[in-house]
Amino acid sequence: MRIAFTGKGGSGKTTVSSLFAAQMAREGYPVLALDADINQHIAGALDVSTPLRSMGEEIDEIKRYLRGTNGRFEASAMHKTTPPGKGSRFVQLQPDDWFVLRYAAISHGVYVAGAGEIPEGNIGVKCYHGLNGAVELVLGHMIDMASDYVIVDMTAGADAFSSSLFTKVDALVLVVEPTLKSLSVYEQFLPHAMAHGVPLLVVGNKVEDEEDRSFIEEKVKRLVACIPPSNYVKKRERGKEVTFSDVDESVTAELRKLKAAVNGVKRNWDELEQRSHEMHRRNAAGWMGSNVLNHIDPDFSLKHAADELLTQQ
Repeated sequence: MRIAFTGKGGSGKTTVSSLFAAQMAREGYPVLALDADINQHIAGALDVSTPLRSMGEEIDEIKRYLRGTNGRFEASAMHKTTPPGKGSRFVQLQPDDWFVLRYAAISHGVYVAGAGEIPEGNIGVKCYHGLNGAVELVLGHMIDMASDYVIVDMTAGADAFSSSLFTKVDALVLVVEPTLKSLSVYEQFLPHAMAHGVPLLVVGNKVEDEEDRSFIEEKVKRLVACIPPSNYVKKRERGKEVTFSDVDESVTAELRKLKAAVNGVKRNWDELEQRSHEMHRRNAAGWMGSNVLNHIDPDFSLKHAADELLTQQ
């Protein structure tokens, strides 16, 4: 299951996504946390002690690996929306996987990788989406199992829809606070998510009481969990030493509600592939040029590739 967390800046999406990642790992599931936010904070939230390799700065290496023996294009011609085809390599959430070994650190049982921070030479010159292209490519070439949790910490606000990343997950999790400004993002997100067939799940954060819950529910019809104020989070944000075993039981109970909602979204490989192709065509029409349309392999099926790989395990 692939889910992407987003929300208005300051809503707590990184806090909630890291808590969810750690909880799923504690329950024994394989978990990969991917940081696709301009503010690379999820590694710190998961206590990763060493700097992560920048996926964005090494995108050429990632392209060469993922292309494999796909004869429809050269690795240098790949774009962030280039879909897999015959001969492509895939990323799997396995300890010996090339991507996991090269880019992921492990902390609290969670594999953690990130797009990387904006290089000094890019400031004022290039946008952050170039780095995020590596995350898009990896997700587009990923074969994950039903028991895997791939958690993406996305950019804040409507900027989440400025790339095709949101179409490469099974569901979007929108983190909202009980305020009008925070909930306004829901109104922005809903039509985009619905237009592309991506389920939108809403999690309330910093919900103190029933009044807060009711306020959110008046505006949102897809509320699946409400994270209360947390002593664990407060201590952590004040620099005190705490571990994920110290997370408030009331928070853990809501994370389990989120898990149930996420597990209610069923993987559809054909829909993932169709959205991938749609975004590649849209980017071709918008700026890449029609010559990249031949990147789409009409004789390749992502579902068949997934079935073949997963039956071997």
